[in-house]
Amino acid sequence: MKPSWSRTEWEPGQVLIQAGKLVLFMRLLANLPMVLAWRDEPPTVFAVVFAALTTTVTLVLILAWSSVIPFVVKHPATVLVDVGLSTVLVAVSSSSAVYIAYLLCGAFLVGMLFDASYRHLITALIVVVYAAVFIFDPRATDTQPAITSVSVWATIVTLIVCVHMGATLRTLQWRIDAALEQSAQSAHDAALGEERSRLARELHDSLTKTLVGIGLQATALRMKHPECAETADTITQAANEAVKESRKILTDLRDGTETSVRESLQRALEEIGTLYGITVNTEIESLNVRASEPAVYVVRKITEEAVINAAKHSGTDEVDVTVRLLPGRITAVVSDKGAGMSRGTSGRSVGHFGLTGMRERAASIGGRVDIDSKPGTGTTISIAAPLKGQEHDAESAYSHR
Repeated sequence: MKPSWSRTEWEPGQVLIQAGKLVLFMRLLANLPMVLAWRDEPPTVFAVVFAALTTTVTLVLILAWSSVIPFVVKHPATVLVDVGLSTVLVAVSSSSAVYIAYLLCGAFLVGMLFDASYRHLITALIVVVYAAVFIFDPRATDTQPAITSVSVWATIVTLIVCVHMGATLRTLQWRIDAALEQSAQSAHDAALGEERSRLARELHDSLTKTLVGIGLQATALRMKHPECAETADTITQAANEAVKESRKILTDLRDGTETSVRESLQRALEEIGTLYGITVNTEIESLNVRASEPAVYVVRKITEEAVINAAKHSGTDEVDVTVRLLPGRITAVVSDKGAGMSRGTSGRSVGHFGLTGMRERAASIGGRVDIDSKPGTGTTISIAAPLKGQEHDAESAYSHR
């Protein structure tokens, strides 16, 4: 039986919100060893008050976490309060394990909530405070220095790993949000296309046929009653003009069901970037051609495959894509600054189609694919294909640039 998901669970940011609550709950459990230790050693009043305070604050954060996140992200200095609480916790705790568990949970939250600049700064602050606690803690002198040093370094490494894990979850959330946004946009475009198609069918089945019928009736009226010839001609002319206008509207509606080439390619490249975790920089002209044009379709597919290959094999996290409409042809250039390839491997299979497959696909419509790549300097793939019957439109678009 499939689980039922509420709408809010799929809204942007929900992964971080739910994961944050889980981390806060783990932090709440960090106080448990300190409380259990009270059976062997009676606590001080300060220890009891502090345990109650941290427990209450953590519970409030769990309940109001969705509202707290924006405030903490906007005011990173609030983390200083958390670092201070962690320091007090180690002072009142008889076990450093409580402090370490509390601190690691905080490190995970830092990775989740902040971008790289704040994340590095806060992580350095936590490491310094942690090291200072052990340097000035008198209990550390009871342990062998070598053991203390190893435990401190192991904790610091674990702390950095927790920050990295939180940052990875933050990146995952960004990808999920982007995918949700793109999915919603695609659904909107599909619904709009269906509505346009429905309107076009209704206009064709009702209005256009009715206008044609009026024209035929006017012609019959002229033949049956010559004295009404002038009126009949006026009606016929008006009906014919209305038919032309309705057919133009029908054409516009049908063309509107195809998302513009520029927007469609832009969205596809954004989806690839989200899927593979890379940045795709695009420069795409407003293309005055139909998406169903064979050259447009082939160039788009080869461009997408080239970007996917760069994401998989180049080792780069950034790809540049340029698409232009020139007189009688459409061109695309995909470049990266990744590992590059030697001349001996540039024609071998890379990705699903491979570079050879790209060339063959372009050649099938009279186009070509050129590759410029050297090891260590990146790869540039140039695609060009002729637009059949579009020379005039292409020249017009180019002349008005």
